[in-house]
Amino acid sequence: MWGTLGVFYKFLASSYLITSLEIVFWRALFASLFTFFLIVVRRRGDLTFPRQDISLFIAIGVMGIAAFYIVYIYAITTYSFKNQ
Repeated sequence: MWGTLGVFYKFLASSYLITSLEIVFWRALFASLFTFFLIVVRRRGDLTFPRQDISLFIAIGVMGIAAFYIVYIYAITTYSFKNQ
């Protein structure tokens, strides 16, 4: 699955003229919504945590996930990993 992301990203970027950051945004949005609803349906008790930790969870989620996606898509769209 991870190996096909590069092909998928390049297809979206070239066919639909979507920027790399737009792809990252939509991927992160859909993944987070899917995960949230899955947790709500299957393990509602896992969503309980102290209120003072909300800002920490948001910061780690936004910075960590966004940074990973941005760096990953940048590497895929910038470098070619063909047999040389």
